[in-house]
Amino acid sequence: MTTQPRPVSTRSDRFEEPSPSESLMDSSRSSAQQSMPTSPMSTTLKPQSSRFNWFHSMPVRQKQLLALFASEALSAVGLVGAGSWLIVRGGQEQLINQAKSEVAVTKVTYDIKVNQMGFGFRGQSDNTAIVQAAKDYAAGRSVSPELRAKVKAILANEVTARNIEYATLVGPDLRIISSANAERIGDRFDPDGLVGTVLGNPRQIKANSVVNWSELKKESPPLPEGFSGQDALIRYTVTPVKDTETGAVIGTLVSGDIVNEKTPIVEGTLEAFNNGYSAVYQRQSNGAFALSTSLDLADAADLEGAAALKQAKTGVALPASSTLLQRATEAKGKAVTDRVTLGNQTYTVAAQALNNFKGQPVAILIRGSSEAALNALLQQTLLLQLAIAAIAITADVGLALLLGRSIATPIE
Repeated sequence: MTTQPRPVSTRSDRFEEPSPSESLMDSSRSSAQQSMPTSPMSTTLKPQSSRFNWFHSMPVRQKQLLALFASEALSAVGLVGAGSWLIVRGGQEQLINQAKSEVAVTKVTYDIKVNQMGFGFRGQSDNTAIVQAAKDYAAGRSVSPELRAKVKAILANEVTARNIEYATLVGPDLRIISSANAERIGDRFDPDGLVGTVLGNPRQIKANSVVNWSELKKESPPLPEGFSGQDALIRYTVTPVKDTETGAVIGTLVSGDIVNEKTPIVEGTLEAFNNGYSAVYQRQSNGAFALSTSLDLADAADLEGAAALKQAKTGVALPASSTLLQRATEAKGKAVTDRVTLGNQTYTVAAQALNNFKGQPVAILIRGSSEAALNALLQQTLLLQLAIAAIAITADVGLALLLGRSIATPIE
């Protein structure tokens, strides 16, 4: 009896328990297969919800182009804005300094007439007829009608030649010896105490003073055209008259120039700069301000010289709301500035107060520099900056497009 050999079973046709290491590897492989997508396109990563989802979803090329354009635009706006601010600020500072310098020129122009009066009457104080009349009066002798008439003619000639209103010979008792205007012989004449000051301390004095209308009526001077019924701002010179033999002061010569309604006082400044606004104000005894004279070249900006002055407006006053005049009286002789609109023109205005002999402000000089030229320069500069910024942005956008293609295309 023979026995059949038993077939040898293989791993494939029999069940065996896996070893622990095999079980662990199979588990890891199964987990990894479950976690991985079955294909690259079967699952997409979803970004977290954000207000910038629209940016995250954009293609790389568009992201780059948008970022570059935004960066360049912000840079251009910042540079143009900062540049414009610096130009405006610098231009305004320049106008302020210019207005202060020009109001100083206005003061020089204002003082020229006073200096001319002082020079002329210093010469007349040595005139033989004037010295003899003052000497006779000081000695208590009667001044002869012939000598008095001769002195009056001399004083009248000074008024006509210098276009002034006052020319008066005053004795040591402050009484009028002779006058170019109304016959006021024997009347007391000592405006602002100037005559008494010169008699006490002999020297020539130049001063500004506001004279009331009642005093003007007594003198009856040749008034400027259009001036009547109001107080006047007057520039005075008081010159001592001395005895040629003893050197004693025997009288004074008083000259006076009314400022009101006299445009030549402000024409000099406008003619020198061919621009802007110029005026003189007077401070009344009650503290109020009154316009003495003014010229405005706002409507004659395209003209020059005499043609511009003919077209200039007279009697143009500062706005009632302006505090410039009051600030000038408080500045102790220093120039103050402000921006003022007159009609359709804006001016950078400087004001400087002039004091009387007692140190009180009685006159304010005004000089306004037009901002039209600065505004035109700012407009041209701003347009140029915008054009340059636009060119720069356009060039950058072109470069960004070119760079985007060179980077994004290989990535795609």
